Amino acid sequence: DDSEIAGYGVFQIWDQNPQIVEMAQGVVKPRYRSMGCFRNITHHLLDQAHSRGIKGAFGEAVTNHTVSQHTMHGFDFKDCGLRLGLIPPETVFRGMNAEVYHRVSMLVQFLYLQPPVAGSQTVYAPPHHKDILADLYKELGAAPVIANTVSKEDGNQISHADFKIKLIGSMRYARMIVEAYGKNFIAALKTEARELCLKKIEIINLFLNLSDPLTAATTAQIENLGFFFGGILPHGFKNGDALIMQYLSNVPIDYDAIQVKSTTARNLLAYVREHDPNLN
Repeated sequence: DDSEIAGYGVFQIWDQNPQIVEMAQGVVKPRYRSMGCFRNITHHLLDQAHSRGIKGAFGEAVTNHTVSQHTMHGFDFKDCGLRLGLIPPETVFRGMNAEVYHRVSMLVQFLYLQPPVAGSQTVYAPPHHKDILADLYKELGAAPVIANTVSKEDGNQISHADFKIKLIGSMRYARMIVEAYGKNFIAALKTEARELCLKKIEIINLFLNLSDPLTAATTAQIENLGFFFGGILPHGFKNGDALIMQYLSNVPIDYDAIQVKSTTARNLLAYVREHDPNLN
């Protein structure tokens, strides 16, 4: 009758990480804002996800301001990744007063709905990223066993590399998910990255499974191709956490313009900047 929808929220589940949900959308009409609507909607969705056995939730906050980061911190989400230049300016600010003339980076934030038992998970961290990974897991409230192995004798080694690639042409972005390392993995990755760049893709995110020992053994070779550290996404795979790597194709990043709120995010920003091969 005379009732009205004040707002709505959307949690989305992706095929590659069905154990977690993404906070995909949240809208409240202007005249209903500052009344707790968004908080109530979000808490309801988190309760629904938890009741269905979902292990965690994640979202991504813009870094041209810290308002959305602060909002997520209010729900106890923790910062765990920085995806550089992910959003073209025309996508973010169409119809808004603010204007930005560069691609906007996104801060990955995560909340465990079912916190893992300490020591119940083994993470095969690349040795040179072990310390930052330990710090991020501590911030998330998790305590996995971080293995020291870099052996290539174990892991998902098959004859040919297996990728899943999703292109978003409007964003000039590609997401590459490594389903299995093959004996030809580095050569195949180099070829795929080159072909994506020829298609005018500017940002490539590569997701590696931290439950696979070959991730620890192969990351340094991947970095030799121009990929560099971006953070983690817990339960980013069906059977493990994701290590996020990123590649920039002629995309200048103004690190000084990236705004982050938490100490963890500031440390992560400095670490990503330090390992960006485009600055060397």
